[in-house]
Amino acid sequence: MRYSWFRSLASRNKRNSHLKGTPSKPFAEAAEKVAEQIKAMEAECEELKRQRGEVPKKITVTELSEEEKLDALLSSEKLLMDTIRMIAYRAETWMLNVVASAQGKKSRAHGPLEGLFKSTADIIPEPEKGILWVRILGTASDAAAPSKVAG
Repeated sequence: MRYSWFRSLASRNKRNSHLKGTPSKPFAEAAEKVAEQIKAMEAECEELKRQRGEVPKKITVTELSEEEKLDALLSSEKLLMDTIRMIAYRAETWMLNVVASAQGKKSRAHGPLEGLFKSTADIIPEPEKGILWVRILGTASDAAAPSKVAG
């Protein structure tokens, strides 16, 4: 039992000695076919790399065909949408700070605001005064229990 590793090493060396010498004819033919396939694939890979190098890294929009052009918003429409999103984010952040300061904890401010944002509202503009009134018609929490939001 103490020398079992030595016996296994000796038997392994004996097996490996049978593998030495010239390979059989079918094995040599198969190895030659595989080597040819490898060379062909390497040549194909080099050709593809050369073709990839010929492709320009950047192209202008005018070089695209009509089918390749992306359907995108006009720049003025995109600018308007981005402006609205930015205003909404700033308003939400401001309201979160107001509610958090009134309640004393920032973690509880999300609940009332989420209900407020999901509620139905009327938007009443007064352009001559530069005011946009928002009248909240009702929230989901109105039926349950009134909660103090601010003030």
